[in-house]
Amino acid sequence: MTPEETKIVVHATVLETLTTLGIDMHQPLEMQEDMAWLRQARLGSADVRKWAARTLVGTILTGLSYLIWQALVSK
Repeated sequence: MTPEETKIVVHATVLETLTTLGIDMHQPLEMQEDMAWLRQARLGSADVRKWAARTLVGTILTGLSYLIWQALVSK
């Protein structure tokens, strides 16, 4: 098999595999936009998780500070 024939077979195999997985490679720009959107969604989700953790820690520290303050004031 010549290198050109190998390239054709590999290209057809990859195209068929991606089509089987539901990826339409006849519109590559649309696929790239979908991947970019998924990346933005993942990064946004990580940011939300980070802010939620910070808020939780802040709330706990504020509650503990309040309890300590009340214990000191009431004596």
